[in-house]
Amino acid sequence: MLGIRLPDGSVRSAHPLPEHLRRAADEVGLALDLNPDWLDDRPGSDFTNAAPDGFEQRLELVRYSALSVWHLAASDILTIKLIASAERWGERPNKHWNDARELGADAAALAAARAFASRVWSDSSAAWTCLDEMERVLDDD
Repeated sequence: MLGIRLPDGSVRSAHPLPEHLRRAADEVGLALDLNPDWLDDRPGSDFTNAAPDGFEQRLELVRYSALSVWHLAASDILTIKLIASAERWGERPNKHWNDARELGADAAALAAARAFASRVWSDSSAAWTCLDEMERVLDDD
């Protein structure tokens, strides 16, 4: 879980989860026999670097009975997957690269990933080279 949407439409970090939400998650987990960490708030611990700029305007609302969930747009998920893939480029298999390919990674998605990376990576990060390699792989397809 990345963030919590507030009544004014803004989003704040989900880390740590508010106590009432943690209790509700624990109850659901017990009722459904889920892993105790099924609702993971750790991605929210680095909230400012966790999603591309403007993601709040692209959130998609899905209602599950009385529960409202704001999902990241597919394009933002793809950007995050490309970044994660570049950071783990040497790993085989690379789950994030497989996911990115499945989500339709293309030149536009790589451009969005580069824009996001410019915010979160240093200029000397080796992951920049991996984005270049990813672009070559996509061009060859």
